[in-house]
Amino acid sequence: MTKTAWKRHWEQVKFDSRHDFKMCLDCQARLRTKKANERAKAIRAVYRDLGMKRVKGSLGGIYYE
Repeated sequence: MTKTAWKRHWEQVKFDSRHDFKMCLDCQARLRTKKANERAKAIRAVYRDLGMKRVKGSLGGIYYE
């Protein structure tokens, strides 16, 4: 779920006190996306700390050198 889609969803449900965030599929999707983004940032930080550069290949792949 993208951030804009999450904002739209949140505007719809934030005044509903009965909204169950643990059972809502949209809320679960946002949590999965947020965790994946945090994990990717951590991996990039480790590579950066090791002195490696993130490079895009000619075919669109991403690798470190």
